[in-house]
Formats: sequence, structure tokens, C-alpha cells
Amino acid sequence: MDTVILNVGGTIFEISWKLLKRHPGTRLAEISEKCSEFRKEKNEYYFDRNPEIFNVILDFYRYGELHFSSNLCTRLLQKELHFWNIECSMESCCIHPYLKLENQVQLLDKIKEPRNTCHECFDTLPRGVRIRRRIWTIMEEPLSSKAAKVNLF
Repeated sequence: MDTVILNVGGTIFEISWKLLKRHPGTRLAEISEKCSEFRKEKNEYYFDRNPEIFNVILDFYRYGELHFSSNLCTRLLQKELHFWNIECSMESCCIHPYLKLENQVQLLDKIKEPRNTCHECFDTLPRGVRIRRRIWTIMEEPLSSKAAKVNLF
């Protein structure tokens, strides 16, 4: 048999063994019938992973390049790359949107951080970020201050 059937989160993919073996050291290059993911009765490998992101993984196997669409979560993509044991740099056409999204995620994490955990960090943030963080706290934590309690009514 020169193809392998992969069931990724309920979506069936049929791929050639030759394609998978192009990238030794990755999870798919190492699969065999002895793997815990192999379902003998269906003659397929089952992975409980995100099938949408798996298309990015398959494209890596096909082209040897890492591309992703801007509607994908960068952190989820990183987790999937780690799971499939793929270490590859992002292509230049996708790196700018990737870095932009990653910066937005980091900014949101800073805004969502409780103020009392890092007074020094809070004071060094740009004024606009400090204001957004206060507004976020008022909206998300209604018992955090008098202003937040007033917002309840």
C-alpha cells in the first residue's frame, strides 16, 4: 500500500507514504502499525487534533515550507507544530501577519493581567495601554472597583 489514511479530528486524509517520509524526525514520518494511534479495524491512524490546522501541516509535507492563513490562531498553530514535531521557519510571505497576530495576543495578555500583580510593569506601559487595561478590568470584573460597580447599573 503506497498511501496511508489519517483521521484527524474526524476528517479523513489519504496521503502517500513517500510524502510523509520526506521529513524524517517528524511525527508522521515515524508512524507505523505499532503506534497507539493506529486503528487496525479501520486501517487508519486517528489523531484527536484540529483538522483545519492539519491542512497547514500537510502543506509543509507537500512543499517543505510553512504557510498559514491569517484566520488561524498563532498559539494554536505553535501547539500543533510542536505536536507534529515540525521545526521550520515561517515563510517570508506569512511571517509579517504571524508576528502582527502574535504581538496582538501579547498585548491582550498584558491588558488582561490583573493590575495588582505587577505595579512596576503597569507604570511602564504606554498611557493608552494603561487606560485600555483599566477599561477592560471595569468591564470584565464588575466587583473590582467603584467604577466597575457603577457600570453594573
